[in-house]
Amino acid sequence: MKSCSQAALIERIIDANMLIPAKGCRAQHAVHGGHYIATFKVHDLSGSLADLAQGLFAKVSNYPAIIRYSNGKETDPTKPDAHGMAMKVFGPAGDRLLTDPGDPRAIDFVLVDVDTFFSDDLDDYTVVNEKLAPLLQRKQSSDNAFSFWEAIRGLAGAAFSIFTFDDVVRLRRFRGKKEPVDGVERWDLEYSSATPYRLGNAGPVKYKVLPAKTSLGAAEIALDFCVEKPLDPTDVDIEKPSKSWAESSDLVTIATVLIDITPINPSEIDVEQLRFNPWHAPPEHEPLGAINAARKKVYETLADRRLQQKNEL
Repeated sequence: MKSCSQAALIERIIDANMLIPAKGCRAQHAVHGGHYIATFKVHDLSGSLADLAQGLFAKVSNYPAIIRYSNGKETDPTKPDAHGMAMKVFGPAGDRLLTDPGDPRAIDFVLVDVDTFFSDDLDDYTVVNEKLAPLLQRKQSSDNAFSFWEAIRGLAGAAFSIFTFDDVVRLRRFRGKKEPVDGVERWDLEYSSATPYRLGNAGPVKYKVLPAKTSLGAAEIALDFCVEKPLDPTDVDIEKPSKSWAESSDLVTIATVLIDITPINPSEIDVEQLRFNPWHAPPEHEPLGAINAARKKVYETLADRRLQQKNEL
């Protein structure tokens, strides 16, 4: 039964995630998978694509960026897991829905190698966070694996949650790439925002990054940055991000991400000082839906705590 307010649910999600991380570590996607300098090259979106030329994509331009790849929980890259790609683009000056304290130009894209989110709605998101937090805390503190079915048993025990076969399928899909990522470069995976975003007055979209198709010499590769745009915006439910849009949308490439695959020297950039939050964005790219609304405060609060602890070490 859905009886809690959105604010109360957000506080429960924060409380659950506060239990997870070792001191100074990220609660989610704490396992590093590589950090890189990149260039975000916005394409010419005139003509038939003019409705997409909004916010960061308003004009042809090149912007510096930083990319952090990660695992959801596994330190062993040969084990199936959700793999993350967080990208911070230092875009044009202007308003932000939430300003990154590290750089007011920052526009963040938080992506994963699954095209749907693991929760149906905010109530479900709260339950998943609360039930998995002890398992993730154990994983971070001792690297003891927990099985997919152990997680399912924990979630099925939620007092007000009727757990169905569809729930099992949905969560299993969010494990990420079925094959081990060992031997596969992170940029060879396909990433999605999983949750929807506004694109000005063009309607809701999801962001996608497609695997590398072009090697530009030994030290640079190119990725396609796309928007997944519904053929009919009324056909998609922004409050149900666990449902795929694949059969009712067009995929449009609007930018190229050029990655310098030379690893970042930690003495030059401490990537773990960076905050990633989908609300580090101009108003034209507002995150949509209750789950995204919750992520604003959850991510900001956890980042505040992490950086305070990290700077005390």
